[in-house]
Amino acid sequence: MDLKQRVITELNKRIAELQNILPKNVFDINDFYFAGGCIYSIWHGNEPKDYDIFCKNKKAMKKIINFFNVNKEKCNVITENAITMGNYQFVTKYIGNPDIQVSKFDFKHNMFYYDGKELVSVSGWKYIESNQLEFNSKRARDVLNIISRIPKFVERGMEITQSEIYTILECGTRPSRIFSERAAVKRHRSGRSGY
Repeated sequence: MDLKQRVITELNKRIAELQNILPKNVFDINDFYFAGGCIYSIWHGNEPKDYDIFCKNKKAMKKIINFFNVNKEKCNVITENAITMGNYQFVTKYIGNPDIQVSKFDFKHNMFYYDGKELVSVSGWKYIESNQLEFNSKRARDVLNIISRIPKFVERGMEITQSEIYTILECGTRPSRIFSERAAVKRHRSGRSGY
């Protein structure tokens, strides 16, 4: 069995398990997808710590949230970001197109998803093969949170170069495109010259 098929087979088992636990009108895999570290773990023959499940649309997410609010005994914990049921974590904070949501992940080895049909790489297949942490510098984010998570990855056998850490830190200190755009709008509104 090739590695892609290993991931698909394992995640199809998880889908079947969820379909046995949750009512059909609450969990339809067409509205959800698995993403992140569980895919990397399965690819490398390891047991995932948990399975992050994201939702493609707000209507389906509302059904999941309502179900667990009524059936609190079926989940471990509900936070404003996720609902945890055993080792399944329904991420409630980030909803939408998987290509867009997964492209926002911090590290490229996690930028993969499975939607019940195909296993998709957003970052490139070479990243799932590697044990090198490579930072996704294409978006602004909480750099301190990213730095605090690096030891977790290293404990699991991943490596990170000093250069990669510098790249992360640099992202935290340089103005993002968003901040530059805001500054330009403020200058325009104030009537001050941009020169």
